[in-house]
Amino acid sequence: MSVCKYSHVKAQIISKRPVSLGWLWAFMLGNGVAAKVHKVRNPMKRLNLLLSAHAAITFVAACVLVWFPSVIPALVGVTLTENQYLICYLLAAFELCMAYLSWQSRRINDPHALSVVVKTIMLLHGSSAVLELDVALQTMSLALMVNIVARLIVCVVFYCFGLRVLRLRGGTE
Repeated sequence: MSVCKYSHVKAQIISKRPVSLGWLWAFMLGNGVAAKVHKVRNPMKRLNLLLSAHAAITFVAACVLVWFPSVIPALVGVTLTENQYLICYLLAAFELCMAYLSWQSRRINDPHALSVVVKTIMLLHGSSAVLELDVALQTMSLALMVNIVARLIVCVVFYCFGLRVLRLRGGTE
């Protein structure tokens, strides 16, 4: 029986209430997704694996927003009544669209088209981080700060494994 080198992350996830959906990424790290991305030699396969992980995480976020609409806002101290769930449902629809875009983009072979997808994902997470930063500085919310850092990490990862590789292949301006 092998022991996962990220088992301490799993233990923290189980013992503490997660502050954001970063727990899903930590779980995937613990199960070797990051190691698999790093071991894959073909840059396009790396990007496909990254797009798959992004699709899975955004799909889970959408499901949580639909089935438990008050959970994610409650993590940052926002309480919603049932007549305010429409905001969560609209956000869930957007998350589903991003999950679908990420999932279907794995089949695209055109470097320019892939660069548009990668830039869209980076724009989503980068602009969300900037907008959340204003609120986080006003409320000094640790949960929002963790979410901002996670979004910036996503931007950097998509730049390194996506945009930079596509630029080397001549797919971006």
